[in-house]
Order: sequence, then structure tokens, then C-alpha cells
Amino acid sequence: MEVKVNEYVEGKARILEVFSVKGFRTWRGREGVGAQATVYKDGKQIGWVKDEGNGGEVRFDAITKSFWDAQAILDTLPKYEFKDYWKEQYGEVWDGDEEPKRPWRMHVFADVMLDQAETNKKNLRETNKKNLRDFLSEYRKNKENGSN
Repeated sequence: MEVKVNEYVEGKARILEVFSVKGFRTWRGREGVGAQATVYKDGKQIGWVKDEGNGGEVRFDAITKSFWDAQAILDTLPKYEFKDYWKEQYGEVWDGDEEPKRPWRMHVFADVMLDQAETNKKNLRETNKKNLRDFLSEYRKNKENGSN
């Protein structure tokens, strides 16, 4: 039996090998949550990705030519099926019409970057919670044993 390759997940992983994000922040927009993150390549800031939370597409603002080099990288990725994108983004099965495979475009790149920024922030929050729990647990043990 042949295993189906999810080109969207594969492409996303390749993007995240080259680019990284920091500085994730959110706010309430007119039609949902807005978000912004700074995009880096080779440790250097190259631009921002932003979802204004007003119902439009995610946008990107370049501050260096490297940001536009992203499209050259996207052009090397295999086309992906929309249903794979939908499943990854929303956790649901796409029940619309079958569509042809799509090429990677900058607005999808921006989606990937914002998703990764949100994941990074959640992971950091969980790490901080665990560190605080460990610290408090150790502190209580020391207090019970009479040492500081």
C-alpha cells in the first residue's frame, strides 16, 4: 500500500528549516484576533507577517530583499492539496469540491510563519509554567526540611 505524502506539511517543514519567527503579539480586530510576528532568515530580521484581524488575508512587509527570496524557495516546494492545508489549519476535513494542487504563495508563507510564532509562544508559556511548578515544589521541600 502506497503512503500518501502530505505536501503541505512537507512544505511547511522545509520553510521552517530556513525561516524563523519571534516577537509574536496579538490583539482584537474587527473580525477576529489579529496577530503579528517578525520573520528572520539566517538570524537576521527580514520582515513581518501580519493578520490584522479584519477579515482580509495575512500580509507581509519586507525590510530586506531576503524576504522576497522566500518566493524563490516557495517555488521549489511541491504543490499541495487544499484539503491538506485546510486539515492542518483548522483541524477539520475539507468537505468542498476537489481542487487542483496549489503552488505555494506568500500569503500561505505568512500563515505558516504566524502559526509557528503562536506555537513558539504556547511552548514558551508551558515551559515557564513547568519551571515555576518545579521551583515552587523545590522551595516547599526545602522549607519543610528547614533549609532555604
